[in-house]
Amino acid sequence: MTDATGQWDWNRMSSILPELVLRKIATIRPPNNMLGSDVTGWRWEQNWSFTTKSAYEALSNYEVPSFDFKWLNIWHLKVPQRVKVFVWLVVHDRLLTNAERFRRHLAISDRCTWCQTSSETVDHVVRHCSTAISVRVAVIKPHLLNEFMTMSFLA
Repeated sequence: MTDATGQWDWNRMSSILPELVLRKIATIRPPNNMLGSDVTGWRWEQNWSFTTKSAYEALSNYEVPSFDFKWLNIWHLKVPQRVKVFVWLVVHDRLLTNAERFRRHLAISDRCTWCQTSSETVDHVVRHCSTAISVRVAVIKPHLLNEFMTMSFLA
């Protein structure tokens, strides 16, 4: 796509590319053998190779969270896998509560389905819902209850 002088061949490119693409190309220097061979590369990896991980991180602006040590052992808990997944969803604020569904216009109310007393947030579901109290009492040891009620869920 370059002419004999090494510059972009605008006549050739304008016949096959839209104006928007041509403007972007205009911001890029044409290939130059003096600078080395023109090769493709993935700029988000040091070795220029594409990985799904680097694509995900680039697209999501992913930063490694600073984990509270209490949550590091989620996957080592001796509980069913679905409980581990539930805990992971809570810690990462990904539990699809009615408050979140309402915010996304997927529900007509943000109220808790079980108790109907307040907005169904992650905190409400895990700590304050009257229906969840029986589960919490059965799962959380009494001497750890105060710490559980005050600790941050987010990793």
